[in-house]
Amino acid sequence: MKKVDCTQISNALLEHVKKFLEQNSLTPKLAIVQISEDDEVCANTKTLESKCNVCGIDVIVEHLSKDSTKEQLVDCLEKLNNDSTIDGIFLSFSPTLCSIADYNLIAPEKDVYGFGLKSKHASTFTSIISSILSINNI
Repeated sequence: MKKVDCTQISNALLEHVKKFLEQNSLTPKLAIVQISEDDEVCANTKTLESKCNVCGIDVIVEHLSKDSTKEQLVDCLEKLNNDSTIDGIFLSFSPTLCSIADYNLIAPEKDVYGFGLKSKHASTFTSIISSILSINNI
């Protein structure tokens, strides 16, 4: 079995995205909605923000506390859904907050996960796995 170097794959994907965006004069904007202050969620948000910046994707982070209500999340997502400068929305939260995180509140064209019932995108997870397999000729 062939060993896969995930760091190498990650860096290659970031470089590919950067080159594609530069060649097409694109600067997409991602909104990360962070629902938590726990260290792991904050670290994941920072990592995603950093990776986006490396490849030329603008990022804004909306912070909601762990005590946020579903209504506060709905208000935040409605604002982002209606913002024409936002191309994608990413939810970053701890597993304990799954009860308020609802991917179906994200506009289908901005659902970067592909998890929403009406999403217009393939699942990000599926796309990443497909890319990894293709890059490694598997």
